[in-house]
Amino acid sequence: MEPILDLKQFLTFLSLGGSVVAIQVVVSILLDKAVWFQALSSTNRLLLTVGASVVLGLVAALIVNLTPPEVLTALQPYFLTVVLSVSPFIGGEIAHRFLKKPPVTETTVTSKSPESTTTVVRTDEPKP
Repeated sequence: MEPILDLKQFLTFLSLGGSVVAIQVVVSILLDKAVWFQALSSTNRLLLTVGASVVLGLVAALIVNLTPPEVLTALQPYFLTVVLSVSPFIGGEIAHRFLKKPPVTETTVTSKSPESTTTVVRTDEPKP
């Protein structure tokens, strides 16, 4: 039976530019929640992301080119276990980001006139 996803095919995908996609998923799901990553300037976050993508692509290419096929075949079941365990989590996080509604905010506006009326404005736009 042909595996759902072959380890060598996945590593080849990473080495041919798929590392950018993989790193973006990691950044958007995990690192966006890390305080140290958010403290970096946008330029440094970009440089870190690009650098990680290049390193991941190079490592994947080295593994594909230097690892004997028997080793990749032996690692295949463990690779599938990791992929099939992590995929639902990643899918759920992506769906949550796209389906999440912005919080409802309230703004109170008080006029300085003698009548002093108060107006509450509700909006679905998040506060800046």
